[in-house]
Amino acid sequence: MLCVAVAQPITVAEARALQEEFEQRYQRLSGMVEDLLAAQATMQKRLEALAGEVRGVRDVQGRRPADVVTSDELNRAIEGLRTAINKQREEDGRQVLDELKRINAAVAKLGDTSRRPAEPAAKPIPTTGYDYVVKERDTLIAIVQAYRDAGVKGLTVDLVLEANKGLKPERLIPGKTIFIPDPDKR
Repeated sequence: MLCVAVAQPITVAEARALQEEFEQRYQRLSGMVEDLLAAQATMQKRLEALAGEVRGVRDVQGRRPADVVTSDELNRAIEGLRTAINKQREEDGRQVLDELKRINAAVAKLGDTSRRPAEPAAKPIPTTGYDYVVKERDTLIAIVQAYRDAGVKGLTVDLVLEANKGLKPERLIPGKTIFIPDPDKR
C-alpha cells in the first residue's frame, strides 16, 4: 500500500514564521560560508608562504657552500695524496740509496791504509807521580783539582783515567789507592 502525505494549507502567519526561520537559517549559513571563505583565504596565504619557504630550502640545498665537499671529491683528493706520497717515498728511497752508496765509497776510501795519513803517536802516560788513597766522598774531579792547586800542572781527569785502567769516576772506593801521574816529570 502506498502512503501519500497530504499537505494541509498553512496560514499566512505560519508562512511568515517559516519564511523568517528560513531567512535566519540562510543568514547563519551565509555567515558560515563567509567564515569558511575567509579561513580558506588565510589557509591559501599560509600555503603560499610555506611553498615559498620550501622553494628557498630547495634553492639552498641546490647550492653547496664552498667549504663542503662531496664524497667523490674527498675520495679523489685522498687518492691524489696517496699517489703524491708514494712518488715522494720512492724519490726519498732513491736519495737514501744514493747517499748510502756515497757513504760506502767514502768508508771504503778510509779503509784503504795506503791513502790514510799516519796517526800521531799517542803521548805516553807519565810513569812518575803520586799514589793517592781514596777517602769517603772523594770525587775524581776534586782530587785532580787538589793536585793542580798543589802545583801539578797539566793534570787532567782523562790522564788519571788512562793511568788507572778500569777506574770508574762515579764509583771511587774509599781505601783504594789510585795513581796520580805528574805530566811535568816524564
